[in-house]
Amino acid sequence: MIRQRSSARGAGAVLVTLSTFGSAIAHWFVVLIMARVAGAEQVGLYSSLLAVATPVYVGGSLALRDVYLTITRNVAWRHYVVLRVLGMLASTAVMLLAALLLDWWMSLVLALVAMKVTAGAVDLAQARILGANRLLALGSLGLGTSIGTVVLLAVVALEVPDVSWLVASVALVSAAFLVPYGIAAARAPALESSGETLRGSGGETPHDGARPCTAPYVVLLEACLPAMLAQLLSTLLLNAPIIIVSVLSTPSDVGRYSVAAYVVTFGHLFGSAMMTVHLPALRRLRTSFGTVRMLAEAKRVSAVILALGLGATLLVVAFGDAVIGFLFGREFAIGRPVWLVLGLCATVAAVGYIANAASLSLNQYAAQPWIMALAILASAAIAILLAATPIHSVVIASIAALCGTSVRTFGLWHLAGRSPSLSPQRPARLRPEESHSDRTPPYL
Repeated sequence: MIRQRSSARGAGAVLVTLSTFGSAIAHWFVVLIMARVAGAEQVGLYSSLLAVATPVYVGGSLALRDVYLTITRNVAWRHYVVLRVLGMLASTAVMLLAALLLDWWMSLVLALVAMKVTAGAVDLAQARILGANRLLALGSLGLGTSIGTVVLLAVVALEVPDVSWLVASVALVSAAFLVPYGIAAARAPALESSGETLRGSGGETPHDGARPCTAPYVVLLEACLPAMLAQLLSTLLLNAPIIIVSVLSTPSDVGRYSVAAYVVTFGHLFGSAMMTVHLPALRRLRTSFGTVRMLAEAKRVSAVILALGLGATLLVVAFGDAVIGFLFGREFAIGRPVWLVLGLCATVAAVGYIANAASLSLNQYAAQPWIMALAILASAAIAILLAATPIHSVVIASIAALCGTSVRTFGLWHLAGRSPSLSPQRPARLRPEESHSDRTPPYL
């Protein structure tokens, strides 16, 4: 029985990783088709709008996924759903108002809005499934979504080679998969936290000595707002290089950088996949065995990611221009020095997600925004200094990305290492239906 559970968890972890990369490939396929059909300028315009829409919807998401998985107080699922709906409505209003006032490409804005809203709904359902540690269901649905997206993109590219329709097709597939995601989320048991249960929240009796609370939304917002601010700043950090190129150069250069920067995006997605797989396990390790054991496991996973990232960086430097030139055209070539910087940035970014998982397991929500703000300032400072030199804007953006990402990753590790609870806790007693293997983190 233990071996069966371990095998299922391992297979689920592999599927989650594949589905995460599948999602990245699907979005990368959108850019590839745009480049082939409309050229670098259209890719640049799409990337610039996406760089605005992403932070707006990250703010509207309120970091509910991470808070649901890590908060130490039990709040009913319906409160998360209400906050997600309100956040998506607010973000949509901001995007549509900005599009009207600034005369943006309205059909593309509507397609981006649809894509972000459906992604927000899927994101919360994934949190419920992940909280129940049902990685097989999560990975299978994610992989199915990615495959469906690529297939529909290919059909749309042949029939209606229009940028707005390409983005809308991504939203359409996500909307179609909302039904199976909703069913899987409804069947998954609610995540039980180790702290107090909120009165009226649908949970069980509060823990001994816990102060009853009648304001679940207040409790959620107290945790969500700093976590959301950290995510928002992290998203701004990820999109800052595109903004830098937009300010310093032309839409064509924005398109060239956006295509190359998918290396960094893959690093973020790989780190995000590893965080998705390991966050529940790190949380259980911290609860059952203490902070020292949890941090040791986080460092072990980070060492594996670092080794894989450095190996991938060598491949990117060797073959980056050849691959990009073959797929997108020679106008998208950027040179090996830039590929080296972007490869290192992707590696550092991936390691940072495990540091973030450790920090979230320690409920260090409030301190994270300061680290992200410092990373953005470091990135901006480097960009301003280099802007006065004859260095090309694409190179400046790449160096700024590496600098900001490094500050973020090292800052998160420093934050996790300063936890006041670095003494092992008495192991929690397992429920009858649990086994010791349930508390063993899945391996890479």
